[in-house]
This record gives sequence, structure tokens and C-alpha cells, in this order.
Amino acid sequence: MKYEIIFNIAGQDVLPPTNWMNIDIIAAYEDSIQPQIEIDSFRFVNETALLIKRWINYDQSRSNGPSIFDGIPFTMQIYSDQLQKYINYDGILDTTEIEFINETELTIKIKPYDGLEYIDQMLQSITYGLLAQKKFITENDYIEVPVIIRKKFDGLETTLVSVSLFLIYDTTHNWIKENKESIVKTFKALTFSTPTQKPADLYEAIAFAIQLIAYTAILLITVTNLLKSLVKNLLPIPVKYKGMTLRTMLTKAFAYFDIDFQSEIRELDWYVYLPSKTDNKIRKNRQDEGIPNTDDFGYQCIEALNTAIDLFRAKSKMTVINNRRTFILIPEKSERLQKNSGYQLPNELLGANGLLMEKFRFNTDEFRGNFILSFQYDPADEYTMPNEKDSDSKQYEKGVFYEVATELANPIENKNRLTKGLEDVRIKLALGARRNKLSAMEYAAKTLLMGIDSFIKILGGKTFNEKIDENKGKLVISQNSFNVPKLVVIRDGIIPKNHRDLLSAKYLYNNYHYVRSFKEAPEFSQKKIYEGVRIPFSFEDYLKTYNNSFFEHNGTVMKFRHIKWNLSSDTAVATIEEPFTYVNQESLKETPVEP
Repeated sequence: MKYEIIFNIAGQDVLPPTNWMNIDIIAAYEDSIQPQIEIDSFRFVNETALLIKRWINYDQSRSNGPSIFDGIPFTMQIYSDQLQKYINYDGILDTTEIEFINETELTIKIKPYDGLEYIDQMLQSITYGLLAQKKFITENDYIEVPVIIRKKFDGLETTLVSVSLFLIYDTTHNWIKENKESIVKTFKALTFSTPTQKPADLYEAIAFAIQLIAYTAILLITVTNLLKSLVKNLLPIPVKYKGMTLRTMLTKAFAYFDIDFQSEIRELDWYVYLPSKTDNKIRKNRQDEGIPNTDDFGYQCIEALNTAIDLFRAKSKMTVINNRRTFILIPEKSERLQKNSGYQLPNELLGANGLLMEKFRFNTDEFRGNFILSFQYDPADEYTMPNEKDSDSKQYEKGVFYEVATELANPIENKNRLTKGLEDVRIKLALGARRNKLSAMEYAAKTLLMGIDSFIKILGGKTFNEKIDENKGKLVISQNSFNVPKLVVIRDGIIPKNHRDLLSAKYLYNNYHYVRSFKEAPEFSQKKIYEGVRIPFSFEDYLKTYNNSFFEHNGTVMKFRHIKWNLSSDTAVATIEEPFTYVNQESLKETPVEP
């Protein structure tokens, strides 16, 4: 197949690179929709090399205009004899990867304008602090999360407070009883003093009065503090903390580069990222309170994207929709992921038995004997920590960890088993805890305060029982600061009762990560791998497979894993995968572990 190629740099047609006939383009899809592209450096000479030098301000003769950090628009128009039309390739010359050979010769890398590696590099360069500073994030982007600060219920502590109050009362009562005469005598001496009264008696009365006042003051301070502690446990003050949904975080990050964000993952609208609360951000109502703190995982925009990818086992791609660059996040389980690219595998590559080729291997290297998905604990917040002895708190630990061990159902000999390997997905966020039920002390308080509540109702005020009940359904934390950012489900402005059914390690495995299970999803996980397959390949084929690595052949959806193509060649060498179940589901067993 013959090509006519027109090279254009910054809107100006230029002579072809001297080495264009030998340029290899490598598309490494591995586990992605779109490939990581590696292209050999183009070698430009003479006027074209000088044009590139002028663009990057090589001689520092200009104080403004483009620089070495401004990629140069680059276009190839390739005319196909077979298709009788021009095919356009748009990219940029990466001026940060340039090598000067001499005054009139240089080599430079080209990058796809919408390449995923290019997007990653852009997201690595920005933070949510920067987006807030530049007003890409405003008050309207934050979600308010209802919070109560309540130290974890400690029966011993509450009992000690109650006993302390009783002992103070009992001690005070006995002290007054024992010193009744002295108190009366002092009162008379100070109130009804006479000229015949001895100075010694007056001094003694004054001294005793001072002692009584001091004792009373200490008593009042102690009782007040104990009562505050008891009331704080019973009626914690509700507050609101600001966060952002994962969809908002990703949308704002891509908007900074004028890229739209799309995803069918509905949980992106439910899951709210709640930044850590450190000393300088405790209920301050700051303009940027809803963004991650500088030391939070998620402060860098690329970390927010990686979190979403890990949570939902998602894949990404760049495309153009309505003339807009659009970044799309798709879960691996989605049928949309397997949309046909339009590439056609020639029939002559098939053998008599219908196989792509005789030589293949199974993807046994991708089997994992153990899978772990977990969130982080936060020692600063007791509700994220496991506590087997406290039934009231054990519910908050649930959902943080989920493990699935896969092994042979009936192994011949244990020592020969080859079910091995581990996949460990660690989400660097803590799960928020919902206040689901009241403590025994709160129930007791509701009973004790019923009489007072009746009087409050007559006056039209909010009763103590209503205030206590309001604490249910809010995010509960053990103190007003915590170190690890949290992930919380917010729907219709509240944390739903079934929030653990919507956000937990188990939920994420059963709804997204199960696709890697050789037992539960063999149609996704088990494959044949054909390597070193030489296929007819044109520039149009490259553009088709760049946007989508899947193609259909005889009713079977296959996928490219790797393509190496020479720009001037009519063929490429590829690695192709084909779904194929080679391990019977009944021969495997899975053991779930959820502490």
C-alpha cells in the first residue's frame, strides 16, 4: 500500500522527517481501552529544524510567545490509495523531549493530542488548592455533610462520671452535716457581730468562711465539668463539614484543561470526599474548606482519578464528542467497553480449526489466589477503628476490608497446588461512620427527660428527645479533628440507612471487581493469548484501534494487547486476546473474608 504524507508543523507544511520510513509506532494497551503510545523520534533538518528552534525561543531573542514548554501543533495528512482519501492525524511535537544534533538537525518526539499519558502528566501538574485559588472550584461545588462529634460510648467512663457526681453529692452532704454547727456559728459571727465579740472568734469565723467559699467554688467547677462531660455524651453539638462528590472533583480537574468528563458510574454522584480536619480547618467555614488538605491523599488531581479507577476497576479513554475533547471513565464490567472498533481481522489468518493461529497460551499469569480490597483506618477517629469488645462500635468497622481467596475445590495434592498470587487494592481513604442507633445512656436520658419534655412541648420548643433522635443518621466522629480523609455516601442530603450496602469493600467487589474472578466471571477473566501475530495494518487501522482496542470476528469479541507498526509498512505485529473458558467454575471455590 502506498502513502502520500503531508507533514504540517504549526500550520506550515514542511519537508518530511528524514527517517520517517523507519519510524515504529508501538501501541501498548495492556489492560486499557486506549494504548500508551510510544513513537520513535522524528529527525528534522534545515528549515524545519530552524522552525522548531524559533518556536521554542532557542536563542532567547524574544521575551514573549511560545517557549520550550509549549508543544508545537503537528499534523500528518496521509493519503490512502486503497481508500482514495486523506486521513488526518493530530498531535503535538513534545518540545520537552528534543535533542539537538547540530545547528540544522534535531530529533523530537511526537505525542497524540489526546493521549492518556499526556492527560496523566497534565493532571499531575495541578492540585485542588490551585483549582480553588483560580476559582475553578467555588462554594456551589461543595456538599455539606451533617456531622456529630461524639466520643465513642464508654460505659465505664459514663459510670465513673455518674458515680463521681453521686460521691460529690454524698461527700458534700456529709460535710455539711458534720460542720453544721460551725457553719451556723460562722454565719452568726459574720452577720450579728457585737462590740463584746472577741477578735479571735471573728478571725476564726472569717477563716472558716474563706475555706467554705473555696470548697464551694472547687465543688461547683468539678460538678460543672462532670455535667458538661455527661451532657456532651448525651447531646453532642451537630455541625456540617464540606466535601465534594467524586464526579465534581474529576469534572473540575479536567475542566481546567478544557476537557469534558463523562462516566456511567453512578456512585461518582453519591460518594463524597470529605477532607481531613486539622487544627487550622476545624469548622472555620473557609472558602476552600471542602477541598483536600495539602497532606491528604487526593490533594493532587491525579490522585482523585486513581482513586476512582481503583474503586470501580475502571478504564479510561479520550475521544472527541461534539468537537469537544472528552475523557471517559468506564468500569471494566461495562458492555460499553467492548464496543467494536470497526477493525476487521482478515480471514486468511484463521486455521482450519477456526483458531486465530495454532500457537497460543492461556492467561494463567493473571490468576490470583487471593484478592484484598481495603480502606484505611484512622487512629484519630475511633469510629474507623475495629473494637471487638464494643458492640455499639463494631458496626462502624464493617465494610473496611474484604478478601476473596480462590483455590481448587478438590486438589489432588496440596503441595502441588498452583493457585497463587495476590492482588491488593488499598484505598487511601477511611470510610465514614453513620450514627445508626442510640446508646443505652441516651435511651435512659430520653426516659428521664420525658417529664421536662412535656413542659417544653407546651412552650413550643424542641424537646430533649427530639434533639437526641436528631443525632441518628449523621456522620459520627470521635473528636473534631481527624487525619485521614473520608469517603461518605450522601443521597438527598443525608447518609442513607443502607449506606454500607452502597459503599463498602464488599459492595465494590461484588459490583465491580468480581470481573477478575476466574470462578465468578470466566467470560471476563479467562482468555487465550496469541503473540507475535503478523496482521495487515494501515494508518486507518491504527486510527480505529487507537480509540478502541476491541474488535469482533465471527461473533467473538477480541482485543488487542500490543501493536507494533512501522509507519511505511502495510503490516503490524500484534498480541491479541480472545475470551476462552479453560477452567470449569465448579473446579474452583472462593472463600470470602470480612472481619
